[in-house]
Amino acid sequence: GPRDKAALFAWVSDALDHNDSRVQRIGQRAVEWAVSADPKDTTMVRVLIQLSYGLSVANSVSNGFAAAAELGSGSVESPRVGGGTSGLGLMFGGNEGAQSNGGYAARHHNAVGGPVVLSTDRIALGYLRALTSILLAPSSPGAGVGKALSLTYASLILPLVLFRLRSERHRIRRQTLLLLRVLCSHMSVRSCLARLDELGPSIVSDIPAIAADAATRLTAAVAASFAAHSEMAILECVRQVHVQGSVGGRLAALLEILQPWVGNIELRHVAGDGCDGLGPVALSRDSLVVLRCMLYLTVKAGVDALPGIQELWMALVGGDYEQNMWLAMRYLTGL
Repeated sequence: GPRDKAALFAWVSDALDHNDSRVQRIGQRAVEWAVSADPKDTTMVRVLIQLSYGLSVANSVSNGFAAAAELGSGSVESPRVGGGTSGLGLMFGGNEGAQSNGGYAARHHNAVGGPVVLSTDRIALGYLRALTSILLAPSSPGAGVGKALSLTYASLILPLVLFRLRSERHRIRRQTLLLLRVLCSHMSVRSCLARLDELGPSIVSDIPAIAADAATRLTAAVAASFAAHSEMAILECVRQVHVQGSVGGRLAALLEILQPWVGNIELRHVAGDGCDGLGPVALSRDSLVVLRCMLYLTVKAGVDALPGIQELWMALVGGDYEQNMWLAMRYLTGL
């Protein structure tokens, strides 16, 4: 239950923050074994991802359980290339989601246990190392589960990777590059691996401007290479905005990460069951979810993040899909 997992991760966090590297390694191995022993436990993986963002144990456990509960007892649904539901309706779809554009926030206002508290960089780095080791899985009790976990949780891990590539800490960026390489290798995404080889040295540069520019370019490459995961990646980014968007600097980074994913989206209108009417136009369920995400982000960000929100909307309506402008306007004017 939540209390048992909170106790486990609290002990691991103390170990990871210890000055003795041997104690740190014990803590890392403990969480590796705990997650690999039951790879179908969605909450454990989600909590580990939250901890890798640098959130406290209380925040991570609370949000991890809330996110897993919305998916039910099953694992994270993988996106389907070529149509069909991609899991978007689990958060905004269905009757509950269709009744209110604020449905997401209303259902998640208690997702984070109290104020957002950050852990130390050393603790976050330890969890990043544990996550990478789990995906490699050469010596874990669940040997061979690493590739399966990569395929199952790619949509959750990719936003984490892109966020951590913007860390001020050199060691965190280097570890994040390794995590991305493992993910790309498991999923045989050669185009992303090529860009990783090209941009990796710049990302670990000691010159902030060079590292930031390389991170932006790699983000675009990742979104292009993993385009089939766009909708679920957007939902995960929105979840992170809700959880940690109030922490200084994190909202801007999350909005920047979102831009190429949003640029991948083609809004669609179809007729028949499974759609919500918009006058003579019926938006597909996934399109409706994306637009509700955009509206939520616009309200959540406020005036302080106006430039980032403007660029996000431009990514949606100013790209290759001409109908996006028209459908977005019809959606907004129909509110």
